[in-house]
Amino acid sequence: MILVTGGAGYLGCHVVSQLLDAGHAVRVIDAGWFGWDGLRRMVVDHPGPCELLTHDIRVLDDAVFEDVTAACHLAGLSNDPMAEFNAQANVSINRNATLALAAQAKRCGVQRFLFASSCSVYDGLSPDRAWDEDAPVTPTALYSWAKLMAEQGLRVLADDTFQVVCLRQATLWGWSPRMRYDLVVNTMVRDALSLQTVTITAPPGTWRPFAHVQDVAGVYQRVLTLPPGVPYSCWNVVAENVEIRNVAARVVGTCQAQWQERVSLIGQRNYRVDGECLNIGYPSWHSRSVLTDLSSTSQSIRAQSFVERYHPRTRNIDWLTLHETWAQEAGIPTWLDDPIEDAAHLHDSLWTLPEVAERLKIPVSWLYDRSRRSALPGLVSLGKYRRMTEEGVRALIREGSPAPADDPPHMTTPT
Repeated sequence: MILVTGGAGYLGCHVVSQLLDAGHAVRVIDAGWFGWDGLRRMVVDHPGPCELLTHDIRVLDDAVFEDVTAACHLAGLSNDPMAEFNAQANVSINRNATLALAAQAKRCGVQRFLFASSCSVYDGLSPDRAWDEDAPVTPTALYSWAKLMAEQGLRVLADDTFQVVCLRQATLWGWSPRMRYDLVVNTMVRDALSLQTVTITAPPGTWRPFAHVQDVAGVYQRVLTLPPGVPYSCWNVVAENVEIRNVAARVVGTCQAQWQERVSLIGQRNYRVDGECLNIGYPSWHSRSVLTDLSSTSQSIRAQSFVERYHPRTRNIDWLTLHETWAQEAGIPTWLDDPIEDAAHLHDSLWTLPEVAERLKIPVSWLYDRSRRSALPGLVSLGKYRRMTEEGVRALIREGSPAPADDPPHMTTPT
């Protein structure tokens, strides 16, 4: 049995699917902050045994590790904005919970522990060269710092009975059923298809390491087959280093969009990473390049509706901010400050106005007009966001309020 934390996430969906394809039994642990739909679509028809459990990694019972021989730990706050939103939660989840989970796994007899770390630990080093795993990293960003601290703690736990592999992942790209549009390539492709424009904020000479999400998922499956040996390993998972402007040029060409510049020096990472160590061990682990293989990703994004592409759930910090603010206003425990045994009841608590319009087949302009007049039932204003509670949507259905006469609403109960 393989345990996968964060298995319902952007990368996790592919890791779970590929493990099942390889014949493994899989147990998925996920807090469910972003829903289970994507993973369920991937595994619903799979004959392999797969358990889906909604838990917070900070409060796991030992029973979770029953029959588990290896763990892939992907769960955590996923980027700088989320870490900076709540620095205490970043430490609690990305460092402390990682080390507690690993110690618990070791105590329960798990033999191998794979940790999803990040190439962002190299940020701040000169982009004039590609840095390998022995580079003198001293990250200052909260997210990168917590990842590095977790790596160092895991090194202490590793021994002949508990093999640890830290995988420093490049910036991921590519389609996933739990899609993210806070990743640079995905965001460029989405905007190119939706707005016919790619906006460049990175100045010339800005580099990033990249790897396709499905290729990276395959690394986890491969590493699980390692023979017992070195107690601790740390590998860069990098397919290529590409200048951001070259990525943009390729997206513009593939999607037939235009390019506009809004250069900003704020929050720009610029570094290159050497992936040769992993390439030596697994020379065929990656098969996709951001410069030549965008077509499949663009086709999948093209199949989404505009609402799906710009849903706040696809940008992790937007979804987190929305629900943390709402929980505080509602006087209930937040996701970050208090572990929640079952977060699933929060997923559909709030609806975006485009979602309501699409589901009820009414003009979104009518909803926005009513929202400006505070005339929508269950309307919640959270900063720049306007949302409707599920009860508000149902009240709107019962109310049967007419849209403009030339475009009457056809209302159906949301499912």
